[in-house]
Amino acid sequence: MPIDIVTSRQDSFRYPVNLAFLRRALNEKNVVFQGQLNNWTDPVITFANTARVYDFTRKAGSTVRESMTNNLCAVLPGLQRDRGKIRAAFDCLFNYYEYKGFLDHVYQQRGQSIEMLIFNQAGQYVAHVNFNSTSVRSGLRQFDVHVAMTCQRYTYFPLQATNFDVVLQALQNLHV
Repeated sequence: MPIDIVTSRQDSFRYPVNLAFLRRALNEKNVVFQGQLNNWTDPVITFANTARVYDFTRKAGSTVRESMTNNLCAVLPGLQRDRGKIRAAFDCLFNYYEYKGFLDHVYQQRGQSIEMLIFNQAGQYVAHVNFNSTSVRSGLRQFDVHVAMTCQRYTYFPLQATNFDVVLQALQNLHV
């Protein structure tokens, strides 16, 4: 059975709805916190001999995506078959257009984050992942990336369906 992933950067309706459902279910004791699985910080990743921001974003995106995918697959059971979905969730990171103009000079930095909910019905869990990174131009031809990720596990609940049409209809029926 495949996993479902909703992220804070790619699912503007589904992620907040499911996160709110998780918080409400925790308060009502319908979902149980199963523990902090991983509090992970990678040593600084250095990209030397890289002068252009474009080249840095391509290298960093690939390296960080693989590192985070490997880490999640190591701590969450049953994700090996769905490595492609995990990688795809991290694809939005290190977008050149978001970095353009931010790392042109030495000591400039750019931070970014992403949160995701991973629904694994076969494994009977939902994982909440928080990822943060800070990229620093540490030299004319060098960039450093500081990465941190936490992963918390909860008992399984089904992905809460959201539909733009349902939201739009609710807004149209709203009387102020």
